[in-house]
Amino acid sequence: MAPASTTSTSTTRRSTTTTEAATTTTEAATTTTAAPTTTAATTTTAAPTTTVAPTTTLPPPIGDSGSGNRIVPVTNPGGGLGVATFSHNGASTFTVQALDQNAQPIGGLIIDRSGVYQGSVVVPAGTAALSITADGAWEFEDQAPGAARPFDGRNDQGSGDGVVFYDGNPATARITFNGDGPFVVRSYAQNGAVDELVNVDSGPYDDSIGFPGPALVAIIGDGNWTITLS
Repeated sequence: MAPASTTSTSTTRRSTTTTEAATTTTEAATTTTAAPTTTAATTTTAAPTTTVAPTTTLPPPIGDSGSGNRIVPVTNPGGGLGVATFSHNGASTFTVQALDQNAQPIGGLIIDRSGVYQGSVVVPAGTAALSITADGAWEFEDQAPGAARPFDGRNDQGSGDGVVFYDGNPATARITFNGDGPFVVRSYAQNGAVDELVNVDSGPYDDSIGFPGPALVAIIGDGNWTITLS
């Protein structure tokens, strides 16, 4: 009877070994849950710094120089209005007239002065040439309207002919002028409308008017001027 008891004991040991192996496989499976560290890749959201580059490229300016009377072919940069800065060092009449492609005047004189001159004026759309009358040396540079000096609506001032660009909403403006000759303030809206905001035969001038916007604004007068919006 003793040998039969020994065989039964070894079978029990083999069954115990199998149970231990099954337990180790469940431990290995739980270690895979530690993998979700890939969520740290959200740092790519810092890229939108490229939005700070909205710059506007203006067409290159044109210009010329000379002495005495001359007709100069021109085409405003961009094909619309132009903003031209002129200088003249003579002692007598200095005038500039815009001409169309048929050599006909476009409006009145854009400059009508005597002697030394330094100023900026609007050159009409469709200008094909400038007829210059002078007794001394002159030069000019013609640019697109986007090159005009910006006017932020606060107190602005200048002397002589000037052009500013106002990019705000319509407002009320107090305008002053201390010269004793003609004084004109003219606006050029983006839709092509042209309005004479001020047109007096002689200064001084001090009054409040409706001021459009956005608009290119030309100030024409031989004296000091100010513009203040309210």
